[in-house]
Amino acid sequence: LDTKLSSEDLKSKSFELRGTRLEITGLEGKWHPPTHAWWARITIPKGQLRLEQPRSFQLTLEAELADSSPLVAALITKKPELEWMSKILTIKKLLLNTEVDLQGKNLDMHHFRLKGGEHLEAEGRFVLENKQGNAVFHVGYGPFAAAFRLQPNGGRDWKLLGSQQAFKNWLDELQRPPEP
Repeated sequence: LDTKLSSEDLKSKSFELRGTRLEITGLEGKWHPPTHAWWARITIPKGQLRLEQPRSFQLTLEAELADSSPLVAALITKKPELEWMSKILTIKKLLLNTEVDLQGKNLDMHHFRLKGGEHLEAEGRFVLENKQGNAVFHVGYGPFAAAFRLQPNGGRDWKLLGSQQAFKNWLDELQRPPEP
């Protein structure tokens, strides 16, 4: 971990995070082939941390991961009957870019972009307000694509045909302030 915390005035309790890096190397587990240890590099090219109440941070996050195996393993541990899918869902060399805003207990991950292997591309937004999640994602893998939506009331929706347009519509709805 290489942290770059800088502040013009420590009394302001506000710090720049630009240039902070986290590198994970040599991670091994039953979820990853023993011949290759898993790794990740995470960088914050732009970021601000405020320790005043309510605490907040805004940052841009860039990450490069060896593959998706630990993420897949986390999902599959809850559903052992899906273990056979781990090889299908493990995608090599993931690149992630997103902007993250945390204000108190509210989280907004926007401009989310993920690329993996030769064919995976995903984009979306995830918002957590008052412990209620709201998310829209568009995921493409080669010629296949789907849009997914999770609503605060627990509703879920997905589209295969017209997925790009559905994603754009749902993203517009998510970005509009709620009507009174």
